[in-house]
Amino acid sequence: MIKIERDVGKVVGQSFLVIEAGEPFQKGDIIKLTTQDVVIGRATKEYTPDICFNSLYISRRHAQISFLNNGFYIKDLESTHGTAVNGQVLKPEQFYKLNPGDVITLIEGLVFFTYQEEVDPEKTIVFPQCLINRKGLFVDEAKKQIWYQDKILKISGKPRELLLLLYRNKNRTVSYEEIKRALWPERELDEDGLPIVGNEEIYALVYRLRKQLGGDLEKMIITVSGYGVILELD
Repeated sequence: MIKIERDVGKVVGQSFLVIEAGEPFQKGDIIKLTTQDVVIGRATKEYTPDICFNSLYISRRHAQISFLNNGFYIKDLESTHGTAVNGQVLKPEQFYKLNPGDVITLIEGLVFFTYQEEVDPEKTIVFPQCLINRKGLFVDEAKKQIWYQDKILKISGKPRELLLLLYRNKNRTVSYEEIKRALWPERELDEDGLPIVGNEEIYALVYRLRKQLGGDLEKMIITVSGYGVILELD
């Protein structure tokens, strides 16, 4: 059994968590660790952890990372859906030492990130901001639900598929080619290997999505003439 001792006054090197998946973060976001205990979880009106993920499957206090024995350790805080390191499910309340490249997984891969001691110096170090409510557009990938202003949007069929595609690529123009491949995989392919879908079909689908969304959300769907579609979110 590892003897755990808390280090006081020691200097910690550069250690980071690199996000691979998990709202509200973008893939590649970097969080710098310090010697302070870090609780990973989901924010509520009554409690705010240090690093917050949106998924309802994340426990309020899901896992904790601590600087001990001159290194970083992680433990599961008796979460409902568990914590794993490199595929190994952690026993609750038992520390596991982290090594560079370790993959930390929550709720079976819907949220995961890596522990690193070296990162690209040109990458921006982000400081997480917890989201206590869903006042904007939010997709719970675990439940495949689309929320806006704390209400579930009733969207189905191809408009729903398009919205999910745009959301996963929010604030980036999704090309017509990407849309064709994602939404019409069953179609015959043209000589370029693309599903045979006319741009008029895409225009009509965007129109249907806008009408189902309505209001402020309709204005967030922007067509980039001759290229693709973008979902602009703050």
